[in-house]
Amino acid sequence: RIEAGTVTLSPAAFEPRSMLEGLVQMLGVRARAKGLNLVLDAGADLPEAVVGDEGKVRQILLNLLSNGIKFTSQGAVTLKATWSRGEMRFTVIDQGPGLTPAEAATLFQPFVQTEAGRKSGEGTGLGLTISRSFARLMGGDITVASHPSSGTAFTVTLPLPEAGPGATARHREDRRRVKGFAPSDHQPLILIVDDVRENRLLLTRQMRSIGFQTSEAEDGAEAVERWRTDHPELILMDVRMKGMDGLQAARAIRAAETERGETRPVKIVALSASVLDDEIHGIRSSGCDDFLPKPFREGALFEKVAHLLDLKLLFEDRPVPFEDRPAMGVLTAERLATVSAGARERLREAVRLGDDQQARSAIEAIRIEDPELGEALEGTLSEFRFDTLLRIAEDASR
Repeated sequence: RIEAGTVTLSPAAFEPRSMLEGLVQMLGVRARAKGLNLVLDAGADLPEAVVGDEGKVRQILLNLLSNGIKFTSQGAVTLKATWSRGEMRFTVIDQGPGLTPAEAATLFQPFVQTEAGRKSGEGTGLGLTISRSFARLMGGDITVASHPSSGTAFTVTLPLPEAGPGATARHREDRRRVKGFAPSDHQPLILIVDDVRENRLLLTRQMRSIGFQTSEAEDGAEAVERWRTDHPELILMDVRMKGMDGLQAARAIRAAETERGETRPVKIVALSASVLDDEIHGIRSSGCDDFLPKPFREGALFEKVAHLLDLKLLFEDRPVPFEDRPAMGVLTAERLATVSAGARERLREAVRLGDDQQARSAIEAIRIEDPELGEALEGTLSEFRFDTLLRIAEDASR
């Protein structure tokens, strides 16, 4: 997708300090397990909020920090961040073996690994290539400074202008827990459509936790029938299903509404783990009101549903602290062995084949049994660490 020029940016306001603290929180367990210190040096000059594609910035830094931890056997890995005149500078410094001039010259080429990388037996040689491509797509770049036996420093420069007034407050609201919606004499009915039972159970639990009524359908044809009999106000529709898929079901419902002369059409939100940016237009033209990519934040789901149904969400007073996020330390074969054998086997087979869509589906099933483990697995999948997932899944099945 990068080579074809189909990767797009999704700029929005985000808090750089919160993002950096979250990265250090998530990777700190991995560093401590090796006896390393993971240090955050965020300058006082960082704005409260900047505008950029947080997801891609985060992915770049995850890759650089993960590499630093992997190749450092003692000492520390440091993440420095400074901001000046609309430009953010991130530097990841490790105390690893360093690079030869020849290695540094080819470091960002696809499928090229250093000697240390080959010895580790992990990775594909694509992480740095993708990271630099993302940085340049955002108008920045990544440079490297290193010498053998003296560690390596990667510096990422990105244009991230300061966000306008009010952006920080909006972002902090996004991090608050939803506890329900404003009191009403009516409980909206949500129809949940997915051919994976565990996915339906998870969405049902989430919707009911804040006061919605729910009904379920396991394919597109059943969704059309449920729409006729249950009269839902909103449908959460998986895109890819066996038989009649979500988009075919959406078109069938819209055609039936037109035939009936329906004055209050049902709201439809399409859900999918593998839709490319340029396919979203096709989703909307099928009659869906909106789209949510999997995996999604619970808060993002609630916000989208509330917006479409014109409801006011009620939040808990405090933001979700980083300490509440699952530690990577739960990601062990012993922990995975405690969940159902079927869920473990689906995950193992999906990562063996490199099928990220099926892996996400398997992780959603595991999340129902063990929410912390599910979050840790999702974080590892987001880093494309299929090697780690496969090793843990196979060890758990022995």
